[in-house]
Amino acid sequence: MTASYHIDASAPRTVRLKAFLHGQAQAVASLIVACAVWLIAKAVGVVQAFQMARLLSTLVELRDDQLKSLGITRSDIPQYALKLMTDDHAAD
Repeated sequence: MTASYHIDASAPRTVRLKAFLHGQAQAVASLIVACAVWLIAKAVGVVQAFQMARLLSTLVELRDDQLKSLGITRSDIPQYALKLMTDDHAAD
């Protein structure tokens, strides 16, 4: 989304230089924003991975009777954890 400026070649050199630098500054600002968005997305992914690991760890530590009260078996733990994570983030 960079603006295109037409500067007359006969314009003073300083005017042409300022227009060029303005365009470069906009390009750099757009790049910085894109990098920040990418980093935030990666950080969110890391946080979600840690949350999933903690949830799985907690569920694995439950006794079979506790799992049964949740309506799941040990083999259901990964799918159940994913459902909990999905439902939790859908509520946000």
